[in-house]
Amino acid sequence: MGNCFEVDPTPASPNVPDEDAELRRQRQAEAALKRQQEAEARGLKNPEAVKAKQRRREEAERQARATSGAGGGENQQ
Repeated sequence: MGNCFEVDPTPASPNVPDEDAELRRQRQAEAALKRQQEAEARGLKNPEAVKAKQRRREEAERQARATSGAGGGENQQ
């Protein structure tokens, strides 16, 4: 049995129209950022609270380094 329709050697119009390269890059960057945020938040009930706690800890470490550096280097090796 044969086909009733002739096979067109050229592909049909694509499902997605041609996008501007810059628009495509922007969408890819947004998608990558979204994936990164989802990966960071995986398993956490409140990811913003965890980030805030981490920022406070880093700030405390910076202050501790600044105060120990201003002390004259008593504990330097």
